[in-house]
Amino acid sequence: MNNDKMVVSAITRLVGNFNRRRQVERQMNEEMRTVKALDRLSDLSGKEEITITEVCRVAVKSLRTSFQYPEFSCARMVIGNREFRTANYIETPWRNEAPVIVNDTVIGNIETGYIKERPGGETVESIAGELSFLKEISEHLAGILRNALAEKEVSEQLEEYR
Repeated sequence: MNNDKMVVSAITRLVGNFNRRRQVERQMNEEMRTVKALDRLSDLSGKEEITITEVCRVAVKSLRTSFQYPEFSCARMVIGNREFRTANYIETPWRNEAPVIVNDTVIGNIETGYIKERPGGETVESIAGELSFLKEISEHLAGILRNALAEKEVSEQLEEYR
């Protein structure tokens, strides 16, 4: 009888350790996807004379490929009166949005979603994680757009001066 309790206790600890490991692995994967997306956007910010259109196209593509299930994800970005979207974009109930704010002004928004319910379903943690990711991307993108807009303004002023 005492052996049975020890076996059950050992199995319980193993299952708990396994579940904690899966949770840590999932969190690490999410962080890696975020880092990769931010890295792709950072590569853009180093380019000279990058257009806002190029930035937005790469950002939308990066968003889609950065999600846990990229084959089920879609993305759309509206900056001013221009819209950029993935080829598979549809309005979906499984989505998140974040504003793009430059110089204290909302200049657009980013929207990501899943075109069908995810295999694991929606959990509070997964929704919060993806919303946090989206806000991080939005802030980083706003910085890149701020610089691109400033460069454009300087170029226009130089052209006008000439």
